[in-house]
Amino acid sequence: MTATPIPRTLAISVFGEMDVSSIKQLPKGRKPIKTSWAKHEQYDQVLAQMSNELKKGRQAYVICPLIESSEHLEDVQNVVALYESLQSDYGNEKVGLLHGKMSAEDKDQVMQKFSKHEIDILVSTTVVEVGVNVPNATFMMIYDARQSNVINWV
Repeated sequence: MTATPIPRTLAISVFGEMDVSSIKQLPKGRKPIKTSWAKHEQYDQVLAQMSNELKKGRQAYVICPLIESSEHLEDVQNVVALYESLQSDYGNEKVGLLHGKMSAEDKDQVMQKFSKHEIDILVSTTVVEVGVNVPNATFMMIYDARQSNVINWV
């Protein structure tokens, strides 16, 4: 089974079998997810909330839509610039970078470091695989989810 919907859908179509699983309750001990929305002007408040989680020994994902700046999408945050910014803001914290132009080996290495809590903040594009299980990561900030200078965080 894969978390990637297109190959999974194709496989289901080819083999003609589909089992449906319904998850009707959270796993034991799992707290409900709180999703919030913030404008870019509230960035400092979102960073403060992320800092509070980091002080508790937790980890955070920061997701951006672009790897590098684009002349076509000037107002959209890119992962390289944000990675550099967070490195300077969180000098004591370990900040990692993950994006699709990295080799598979480098991506695996970064994810292993994040899983082992050798990285506190993982700045990434949407290349982060759905279903990656890092229970200590309790915060996720998603930039430009609607391409309108919006920050979402979980």
